[in-house]
Amino acid sequence: MVSKISVVALLAVAALAVPAPSTSSDRYVWTVSGYINVCTAATCYYVFNVTGEAGPSGAPSFDASGCSGNSLQYAFKSCATLGIDVPGDVTTDEKSLGNRANVFVKLAYKKDGVAYTVTGNETTPNGKDPRVFNIYPDAISAVPDKV
Repeated sequence: MVSKISVVALLAVAALAVPAPSTSSDRYVWTVSGYINVCTAATCYYVFNVTGEAGPSGAPSFDASGCSGNSLQYAFKSCATLGIDVPGDVTTDEKSLGNRANVFVKLAYKKDGVAYTVTGNETTPNGKDPRVFNIYPDAISAVPDKV
């Protein structure tokens, strides 16, 4: 039979194993600015800039401008200009959802012999008036770099 003390000790250990929920102040965030999306009968075209401060686990800060493409490219495309302190790239894509669009951003960089890819997306209304919104990256991968 399990004693009351054993049950209390087990519950205390289990409580320590549960991670604390993250607060908004410790989330990695990228800011999209100047986002414009214009659609024709055939396709939608987008353009924007995106910046990110240094992220968790040493992800570098970056400033990418001239991120553009159309809803028919079906592939990530590099932004025209990128400021980053390590070898890397910022690529974007967009999927049309009628009167909205799902905007995708991918940060790829190499640091200390590891190649990282961080991705995130956000859904926003279409429009020709410049928009500002945040993307909270939600996936990361890391593999040894083939130097």
